[in-house]
Amino acid sequence: MSYGASLYVRLITGMPVKDSTAGFVCYRREVLQTMRLEEVHFKGYAFQIEMKYTAYCLGFTVVEVPIAFEDSCPRYLQDEYLDLQRGLHWSREATLVA
Repeated sequence: MSYGASLYVRLITGMPVKDSTAGFVCYRREVLQTMRLEEVHFKGYAFQIEMKYTAYCLGFTVVEVPIAFEDSCPRYLQDEYLDLQRGLHWSREATLVA
């Protein structure tokens, strides 16, 4: 994801994560058992952000372990970006209501 989009996610969510869609993601059992996984709404980049943001809001520590993908498929980027925008809007509203 671009630097600008990652900065946008950091500003909106307040998460101390430089790239909320990158890295190998592992969750402790406690984290997944605490989350309401049936309420996860998004796919792709937005899914990764939603999962990390939910863990962060529940008080768990989010740590980055970056990795690199050589084969990227640009035709999917527009859909992923739109999912990201919807996800951030939903997360922001959910935070303000709660």
